[in-house]
Amino acid sequence: HKKPNGAQIRACKPWLEEEVQLVRPKVVVALGSTAAQSLLGGSFRVTRHRGEVVTSDWAGPVIPTVHPSSVLRAPDELRAEARRDFFRDIAKVADYLKKGGGMVQGTAVRQSTVAPPRLRQPAIPKRPAPRARGTS
Repeated sequence: HKKPNGAQIRACKPWLEEEVQLVRPKVVVALGSTAAQSLLGGSFRVTRHRGEVVTSDWAGPVIPTVHPSSVLRAPDELRAEARRDFFRDIAKVADYLKKGGGMVQGTAVRQSTVAPPRLRQPAIPKRPAPRARGTS
């Protein structure tokens, strides 16, 4: 599994924007830096703001945390702590939802400074017309 490059992230972003616009989630949980930076800008650091409610101009409230695979990759002596921290972040998501989208205990809402992108329809590639059987 490789981290997607910038072109791959940009190629998928219209679908993500459209899905967020259609679903209108109460909160988006960003699992890892790639997800968080896609929603909150390239300078966003999960390590500084994990478990906080951060408002994205186009995705609404976002709670970033580490990617679960980082917990699995943590050294043996740190894995229990990494797991505990990850589940503490997930508990903050549950707390946020129980409160109807209000403030999570012990965290402040931080406004993203990233300019909102324009929403546009994703470009859906056209399928070629099916060929008649027996022709090449």
